[in-house]
Amino acid sequence: MARYRKVDPRIWNDAKFRSLSDNAKLVFFMLLTHPNMTALGAMRGTVAGLAAEIGWKSEAFGEAFGEIVAKGMAKHDPQACFVGLPNFIRYNEPESPNVVKAWIGALDLLPECEQRNEIIAGALAYVKAKGKAFAEAFPEGWLKTMPNQEQEQEQEQEQEQEQEQEQEQEQQGGAVVQQSALSPSPGFSKKPKREQITLETYLAECKAAGRKAVPEDHHVRRWAADAGISDEMLQIAWVKFRERYTEGEMGCAKRYKDWPTHFATAVKDNWFKLWFFRDDGIQWTSNGLTCRTVLEARMRSAQEKTQEVGDA
Repeated sequence: MARYRKVDPRIWNDAKFRSLSDNAKLVFFMLLTHPNMTALGAMRGTVAGLAAEIGWKSEAFGEAFGEIVAKGMAKHDPQACFVGLPNFIRYNEPESPNVVKAWIGALDLLPECEQRNEIIAGALAYVKAKGKAFAEAFPEGWLKTMPNQEQEQEQEQEQEQEQEQEQEQEQQGGAVVQQSALSPSPGFSKKPKREQITLETYLAECKAAGRKAVPEDHHVRRWAADAGISDEMLQIAWVKFRERYTEGEMGCAKRYKDWPTHFATAVKDNWFKLWFFRDDGIQWTSNGLTCRTVLEARMRSAQEKTQEVGDA
């Protein structure tokens, strides 16, 4: 563990950091400067243990820590007791290839989990960008600990192929324009641009088409499941999201091309502070419990009214 850490003063210009609560800002600085934080930007730790170090209750610490995790500024596996900062190396970079070789000692201190693999992958990408000497210093044995390495390489190849196809289409489109600006080739079709619409319009379109506002296969559902966010939490987050953009002049006026993806941002950043992270998983915040109670009351009221109509 290094005795000194670098903190870029531009952190105060970062939108994610500024959006954190005061407690979350303090927790982030605690993690960044923690004595157990390794040169890889990760360490073994628990929410309860870290909370005890600064004399906080686990719930208060977990709620603040949850803000950081939700914004992607930290990684956490409560079962493995893993805590990591994805951008740590970017601001505490190795001064020489020998420092990269010494990272092997840091790895031995980290519990095995998917988040550790992600930290290793991030370190690998960083040293490759630093140059040949740094890349060659990266321990080859580390790649064997990453079960998804082969899959990631395949994904990179697929992305490269997609980019090549897009470039070919753009070149074909340019050739068509050169041939005739008035009569484009029948083999070339330009993708129609998606229009920005309000949430009310989007919901009306979904209802008319008989589809869900957030498709079953949308990535936010997979992300929520992986993060431990229950279907009930996701449902209440959607209710709060829908209320924000369908009530009041400001919300109703907002327009987006892709509402499900905008909702995914709200979930990942925990806009409505409905949950927080703890060692035994994600738990409701007091605000989340209140929202759940209100929603349940609304549902009971709606059921009673339906029953009254049926009895009339």
